This record gives sequence, C-alpha cells and structure tokens, in this order.
Amino acid sequence: MNHAIVTNNHISQHQQDEQQDNNGLSADSSATTTVYVVQDTSNNDVPHCEITNNNNTNINMDKDDSIYTRDSNYGDDVPFFYRLKGLIFDEFIKAFSPVYFVSIMGTGISSSLLYHFPYPAEWLEICSYIMFGITCICFIVTTTLFILQCWYFPGRFKAYHVDTAQAVFMGCYSMGYITIVNFIENITDGRHTIFVWVLWWIAVFSAIYTAFLIVYLSFMSKLNEVDLDAKLNATLLLPIVAITVVSSSGHQLELKLPTTNQMVVTMIVSFMLWCLSISLAFMIMTIYLHRLIVHKIPPTNLIFTSFLPVGFLGQSSYSVMLFGVNLHQLIPEELMWGKILLCICGFFSVFLLSFGYFQTFVAIMSIFSKIKPFAKSPNPTHTNKYGLLKIHKGFWAMTFPLGTMSLSNTELGKGVIGDYPLLTFKVMGAIFAAACILITCACTIGAVVHTTKRIASLFQHRSDIDSDDTCKV
Repeated sequence: MNHAIVTNNHISQHQQDEQQDNNGLSADSSATTTVYVVQDTSNNDVPHCEITNNNNTNINMDKDDSIYTRDSNYGDDVPFFYRLKGLIFDEFIKAFSPVYFVSIMGTGISSSLLYHFPYPAEWLEICSYIMFGITCICFIVTTTLFILQCWYFPGRFKAYHVDTAQAVFMGCYSMGYITIVNFIENITDGRHTIFVWVLWWIAVFSAIYTAFLIVYLSFMSKLNEVDLDAKLNATLLLPIVAITVVSSSGHQLELKLPTTNQMVVTMIVSFMLWCLSISLAFMIMTIYLHRLIVHKIPPTNLIFTSFLPVGFLGQSSYSVMLFGVNLHQLIPEELMWGKILLCICGFFSVFLLSFGYFQTFVAIMSIFSKIKPFAKSPNPTHTNKYGLLKIHKGFWAMTFPLGTMSLSNTELGKGVIGDYPLLTFKVMGAIFAAACILITCACTIGAVVHTTKRIASLFQHRSDIDSDDTCKV
C-alpha cells in the first residue's frame, strides 16, 4: 500500500463554528485541509482518496472506473448523449449520499397529513395524491441512484454500514418506505389488506435491519472509531426511529386485517417494536442531552438536527395512543380492561407528547440563537447578508418531526378517552401539519431549482471550455 500524506495544522469544525458564532471569525482565516491519497491494490473497490476536512470527517472520493475515465474538456465531436451521461454520473451517482433519503420521509408524511388533515377538505385530499406522486418519484430516483452508486463503487456499500456519519441515514430509507405503505393503506381503506400487510412486513424487516445490524456495525463493532464526546448528535436516533414508525404503521393496519390471529400478531409485534424503540432511544437521548449540557447546542451546519428527538417523541406518542385505541375496540365492551388499557396508553402518549413540546422549544430556540438579532456575529458561511440561515438540505430535517407531532396531537384531539373531542390538541395538530407541509413544499421547490441551476451551470461551464479551446486553436 502506497501513501502520500499532506498534513497541516487545523482546528475542529465544532470549535471553528463556535468561534464564528461568538466572534464572527472568517472561515478562511484558520481552515485547512488534510489530504490522504491511498492506493490499495488488495481492496476490491476502486482506488480512492480520502479527504479529511475541518471537522476531521473522512470523505471517500472514489475515482471513476476506467470506463468512465474521461477528459472534462469536451469538444464538439463528443455526442450530446455522452455529455449528458457524464453529467449524470458525476453529479448524481458519484455524489449521492444516504442523506437524500430524507426527501422520501418529508414528502411521504406530508401526503398522509394532507389526506387526514385535522380540518379535512376535498382539495387537500387532491393535494395529497400529488404529494404522494412526488414521494414515489423521490423513492424511485434515490433507490436507483443508491443501487448504481453501490454497483460502480462497491466500497460505498460497506461505508454505509460502518461509517457512523453515513450509516445513520440508512434509517431514513426505511422510514420513507413506511410512509409510502401508510398512504397505500389510507387509499385502499380496508381493501387489499393482505397486500398492504405484506408490504408492512417488508417494512418491519427493513426497520429491524437498520436498528440492529447497522447500529451494531457503526457504533458497537471495532470496524471504526466513534468520538463519544462532542460529535455525538441527534442523528444517532435515525435508525431507532425507524422501528417506532413501523410500529405505528402496524397499529394503523391491524384492525383492518381479516382474521383475529393476524390482528393479534400484528398488534403484539408492533407493541414490541415500540418497547424496543423506547428503550434504545431514551438511552441515546440521555447521551444527547449530556452532549447539549456539556458542549451546548450544535454548530450552525447541524442546527436542524435538534428537531430529530422531536420526531421520535411525536411518533412514539402516536404509536402508543393507537395501541390503546385498538385495544379498546378489540376487547369486548362488557370488560373493563379495554378502557383501563386505553387510559394507560393515553397517559404514556401525553407524557411523550409533553417531552416533544419541550424538545420543539429547544430546537426552535437553537435556530434563533444562530441568526440575527439573537446572534451578535452569525456564522458567515451558513448565513446570508441579512443574518438569516441560508437554504440548504438540512431544512429537510424539520419536516418529519413536525409531521409526527401533528399525528400525535390529532390522535389525542379525537377524544377517544371520555368520548369527547379535545379541540386544543386538534388545533395544535393542524398547526404542526401546516408547518410540515409548507416546509416540505419549500424544500422540494428548492431542490428542483438547485438541481436545474446546477445542470444549467455545468452545461454552461462545458460550453465555456469548448469556446476557450476554439479560441486557442
């Protein structure tokens, strides 16, 4: 193995970000880069170079296969098809990251919120179909890009299971798939229940895969090193939240199944998944809160991860409330156990929802602390000239957590306990739903605009290169 190493003095991204927030330091004043060029002939993957940036995070920049080794200086003799193929490979396949799976989650839960809005309307139902179509497009596109990337760069598949920074986002794929199953269950309305049930079992195995195997390989095995101090953030919850989401999905479906045995099996499995998620997530949240107390709020580029605990709390509250409602309907009315279990589950739901409100407050205040007028010197790298946060893909992190809080509030607002509606929770559910839908629409439009501009700029860049070559000739 041959190594060429270039090293400079550098500071961590967290320290640099905090200095920028407090002192207004320029990112260019102290930022340096460490570059490792590695050639490993024993590895089956293509040669690659690892770039360690300011936050000491290794980013694998795999080289192209020999088939795609090409000169970026395209001439007029290169057909348009090959130019377009090169752009797709460089900008979509090679640069793909599991974080893009978040788009499936955001659009998927927004479609369900539009379909079951606390104050329903026909036009909202029509919008839900449109949003579900966008969800399916995101699911197909990201799945295709993921498969193609793992095909051309086999080492990426291992990194997505071992690398802590990448592996956690594999849980987003499972949750995104579950949101699709939930909407299919909504529109079928008791029809084709076995088909939806099969889809749900696939979701169960995908959630267990992320919560068990990926969590073990990325955090507990000795395949990598994990910084157990300042770098721990709320993204650790993503693989765990997946089993909470599939638990609530099972509770939505179970009473529509044709046989009692299928109902009971689905109910027990869903409740066990909820118990598992509660056990694991609260341990991680303890570590996360310790991190907040010791190292304070995350840096500006990670500030939206503060919403991720909200997603777990809202979804777990929604799941246990559905469990109590289903028990109340399944157990005969002459027995008091149904109402007793409903009340117990309702208490747990309110407990988790209350914690969710607190975490929502912490997340919102954390964002305000990074912008004017609350921040004296906002980070110039991540804020605009007005002192507000620049639009970036981190905004997607707000969508799913806000959606789960809407689901939980709406379910409590139905007033199953006591047989009277709770208007306050219904209104809060509508507020959270509206916020989730608006942010999702803004992020979707921003992604389309950014992609369009990126492709247009690449074509413009290549045409400029062709023009320069023509002038030189």
